[in-house]
Amino acid sequence: MKQIFSILLGAFITLTSFAGVEIRSFYFDPDSKEITAEAREIVEEFHELYERYYIQVIEMNGYSQSADTPKENEKIAQHYIEVIRQELSVDESQMTINNYSNNQIKLNFTPGSWNRVDIYFYQGEEKVIIPDVLITETADTDTSLKDIDLKRKAVPVINEIAQNDPIVMPIRFEGGSTKIDEEETGDYLDYLYNTMVKHPELYAHIRGHVCCKKRWLRSRRRAKAVYKYLVDKGIDKKRISFMGYSNARPRVYPEITAADRNANRRVDVVFTDYKARKHRL
Repeated sequence: MKQIFSILLGAFITLTSFAGVEIRSFYFDPDSKEITAEAREIVEEFHELYERYYIQVIEMNGYSQSADTPKENEKIAQHYIEVIRQELSVDESQMTINNYSNNQIKLNFTPGSWNRVDIYFYQGEEKVIIPDVLITETADTDTSLKDIDLKRKAVPVINEIAQNDPIVMPIRFEGGSTKIDEEETGDYLDYLYNTMVKHPELYAHIRGHVCCKKRWLRSRRRAKAVYKYLVDKGIDKKRISFMGYSNARPRVYPEITAADRNANRRVDVVFTDYKARKHRL
């Protein structure tokens, strides 16, 4: 009966996809039983959706064709389901979970393989995101590290560091990707790191921005790349946060020239008082 309900629900989803019901497929390596790199990116994308929208997962379906018997495939498919359920932190009591083992049910798309988990979900209204730091969003107060003498990687005294105002970091990424070009912009990363080391009273909120159109995931990944650089160098995670703002906070609007787009395509950091923040929390 549960399988019949699931098939009927799948037909309902096909007919009502315009109403906000979507599907994501998470593929697994049949040999290692681990989630693939591509599926890992979809997990990140889904977390981004959770941050931006009200999400309700309504169905999760697991499949496996990596074993010789239906019973073994059922066990593997259950493993896949548990991996995705934990990765997405979804409550199993709020949705339907189906383990189809090696059964290839009829779908409205052609899957890449049958070693995967499909989730069906409603994407609701966009949330209103209020940053957890006070941000003064005016171009006149934006500072650029280009104006700071980095020849000796000098770190200013605390009174010279603008707080609550975004400081634009001219960080470049390789080939339009989310991988930092450290050869070109390593000095700026070192400056940020040394500033955090010398001034433990500072808290840094790293913001990723893109130009032209909405790219929430790319902006988040770029901010995360800077965040990860600092964490890998030993900065306490409690003193740093990051968020992607897509193209929602341009420095130049409207974007007309290449210079306008370059100005909006950036990573910036907002310093605040860590002790005061910790006290508020």
